[in-house]
Amino acid sequence: MDDVVEAVPAPYPRYFDNADLVEFKSTGARGLVMVTPDGDGDDEPLLRVMLADGTAVTPADLHDLTVVDRGCSMSRTQIVTLAADSGGGGQVGVVMGVSTELDLIRMPQDDGDETEAVVARGVSPGELRRVTRLCLGDLVVSGPWLGRVVAVYVDVDVAFDGGAAVCRVARANADGGNKLLGAGKRERYSRVFQNSVYYPGQRVGVPRGSSVFEKEATWLVGGWSPGRHTRGTVVNVEMADALVYWLASAELGIIADGDDDARAAAPPACVTNANELTVFHSDAGGSWAVGDRCFFLQNTHSSSDDDGYVVVEMGEPPMCVADARTSVDVLWQDGTRQRGVPSASLLPFAGLDYEQDFFPGEVVVDVIYDDGVYDDDDATGDADDDDHYATASEELDLERVGIVRSFNCKDRTAHVSWFKPAASGNEEPSAEEVECHDEIVSVYHLEKYDYYNNVFYGNIVVRPPSPESSGGDGKSTQVTTEYNKKAAADLSWVGQVVDLCDGYVQVKWGDGSTSEVLHHEIDFLKVPNIDALEQEILNGNRAQEDPPQEPEANDNVNVAAVSDNGEGDGDSADGSDEEDYGVEGCADEDLSAEKVKAGADSNDGGSLHFMQFDVIQSPSDHHYLDNKEQGAGTKWMKKVQKEWKILENNLPDTIYVRAFEDRMDLLRVAMVGAVGTPYQDGLFFFDLQLPPKYPAVPPLVHYHSFGLNLNPNLEVSGTVCISLLDTYDGEGVELWSPAMSTVLQVVVSIQALVLTAEPYYNEPGHEGSIMGARNALPYAENAYLLSLQIMLHLLRRPPAGFEELVRAHFRRRGQFVLQKCAAYLRQDGFSLDAEERPCSEGFKLALAGVVPQLVEAFTNIGAEGCEEFDQVLKAIKSSPIVVPLPLLHRLLRGRRHDSGGAPTPWQVVDEAAESLDWRADGPLHCGDGACDVT
Repeated sequence: MDDVVEAVPAPYPRYFDNADLVEFKSTGARGLVMVTPDGDGDDEPLLRVMLADGTAVTPADLHDLTVVDRGCSMSRTQIVTLAADSGGGGQVGVVMGVSTELDLIRMPQDDGDETEAVVARGVSPGELRRVTRLCLGDLVVSGPWLGRVVAVYVDVDVAFDGGAAVCRVARANADGGNKLLGAGKRERYSRVFQNSVYYPGQRVGVPRGSSVFEKEATWLVGGWSPGRHTRGTVVNVEMADALVYWLASAELGIIADGDDDARAAAPPACVTNANELTVFHSDAGGSWAVGDRCFFLQNTHSSSDDDGYVVVEMGEPPMCVADARTSVDVLWQDGTRQRGVPSASLLPFAGLDYEQDFFPGEVVVDVIYDDGVYDDDDATGDADDDDHYATASEELDLERVGIVRSFNCKDRTAHVSWFKPAASGNEEPSAEEVECHDEIVSVYHLEKYDYYNNVFYGNIVVRPPSPESSGGDGKSTQVTTEYNKKAAADLSWVGQVVDLCDGYVQVKWGDGSTSEVLHHEIDFLKVPNIDALEQEILNGNRAQEDPPQEPEANDNVNVAAVSDNGEGDGDSADGSDEEDYGVEGCADEDLSAEKVKAGADSNDGGSLHFMQFDVIQSPSDHHYLDNKEQGAGTKWMKKVQKEWKILENNLPDTIYVRAFEDRMDLLRVAMVGAVGTPYQDGLFFFDLQLPPKYPAVPPLVHYHSFGLNLNPNLEVSGTVCISLLDTYDGEGVELWSPAMSTVLQVVVSIQALVLTAEPYYNEPGHEGSIMGARNALPYAENAYLLSLQIMLHLLRRPPAGFEELVRAHFRRRGQFVLQKCAAYLRQDGFSLDAEERPCSEGFKLALAGVVPQLVEAFTNIGAEGCEEFDQVLKAIKSSPIVVPLPLLHRLLRGRRHDSGGAPTPWQVVDEAAESLDWRADGPLHCGDGACDVT
């Protein structure tokens, strides 16, 4: 894990990212890439380069550009990949440290042609300050409170006539706009999160018709003169106040969404004296790039004489960053650490799979499904509520908690060290005690130990409030005066994760100390994006967010969004007869019920003797049964009956529907996964309700997820995300049409455009991307495994009214499911993605674990051809995989031992050979903690 390897520079990058530092090969000039939408509305974005003086140029030839630094993208917690990994299939890493050197130039005070003068080279950012001390997005502390800066307002002093007259414009950038506009000969840009709109030496004026100088400004020297004082030079910029969204306190802990009592105890959002705020952490302020304006720390702006009068000094213009050289330390998923990696050799990576990507030091839990996944004692409950099904979290074997040592991205396996089981009554396993042997496991058998509070490198964390400080129950909403005084000088309650070490979290606290803590001793602060927080504060509310959150987009790469003049850069009820099958905004004009039928005719072997459409009594487990609001009137009933007729006459062979005579507003749908998809031969159930306003509004649709997340458009909660249902973005014909859309269209769209061959690409932006190339196959592998788990769920308790279908379908298709599993295990030319890449070793490990359960389940219902299931088990034997002993333990979970004690490894191997019918010509070889099946 601590191996250090030499950094290797990367070749020419494949594309340019926003905020890349590039060099013109022809001239040697350097600047930041600005990627903005094309004003003509073309697909290709407009790429310009912002030079050190803030001016922007459009390159005539992109081949004239080469990336020389990516420091803007390289903050702690940033996930990166090698720029040389053109296929996107390699491992990723996390930035652990950043080192930057800057070259500075002095910008001329006016807009003349004065040559830019080099001030210093190789300057550390620690020697510099910005025009304002606070940046947008900074985490700041005030007394015992921690918050995020969402706006910084400044007072600007403007001089006229060489200083003969000076006025102060208070809060010049407040009220949703800028009171002063840049008045130089050139339009200059800057990074908005890091740079104040105003800076000393800047020429400014006022918008046409404005009376800012005349009526709003305070004149410090001289007074306003009509027609004379219209343009001036900024000589001083000072912070006036700041808008802060408070996130946590030392006494109350993290403020939860909707906790109005705790939020009422927080300080006012508008901090009238921004200088009273202490910067705890600054991603934006810590990021330096070409064009950023700065001063050396010892510079001052103004003072007062002995009589208290303001003495306004002609502030010298700031320096600008002309060049930057950034190197980073990276921890890679395979456990190696690189130090001093040139930032240009890396690319920021936004496609991390937070459920199945792992990093060294993360705490994980073994999640191997067994026959006890579903609790039959709960059979009297409402099966339509997915909470009645055991979720992955509820299936965790808490005796199998460990830490990741390394992760193999290609094989989808992880090297894990398991903790000894927690002592009785303890909440967590002992971090000090790790079992003597490690294990290589499938990542499809792993889950983050605490997914909703999974601390990661660089995360901001706080100590939970102690019972003593919170009145004994941890829920006090009062911050006492005494505690305020104490916490103002004590920042040991908030910190940043610097490392993950053998089950501990190493935290650097706000007081400068560093300590190792257990996961339950800290809370992970999910820092919200600031884009909408200012308006939310002004409105007095906050948008609700469901955990877990992905890390927000890096604010540091927001380049040149605003120029110094304040200007920015950057329902079909018409009876249309165009059909819409709008999944994620994509219409398929050729889609038809016949096409779906043809695509899923793997169900050869005769009829199931289960009517595709029928009207029966409503089941007690329907998701919408308790929603009694039904449509009324002859018109509504005729429309429903028309929908029934369309379904009865046009359903493809692989979709089955039940309507209910006592509840005409309800439907239940079962569909078979199509051939060539990870969902092949699976059954998937949906409950529908036609609202009283139907067809003016689309039907309500609930997917039976069983707590499993197997498709981007099918949420664990049961929500089906397609534009046709108004649960996904869309426009025009992609949306529900009261005149043309039907229930048949909805169910056919779900089968054809949601349960697809490559479901990862259902999400927009994934097609053709690096993250698509990396994640599409693992996503399909996981979707296939989860589809097999759903088969087991359905066989344990099928939805009411479809018991016959479930049994008949799997009696006929069970042998083909097992044959498919065997083919994947043997790698007989079968693949789960369009590029026909071989399945991963981790996938085969997980598949080997679930096949015996399928064999047993199919055998129990008398599935055809399962008497030959030993062929499938032989495939497990012949597959070049290593089966961990704990997995063999699971396969033999129900077997008894005459000795009455725990089986030895050799007993496990012998019983596995007997159970799986291995022959003498294929012995199992037991190694250190695993059995080699080859």
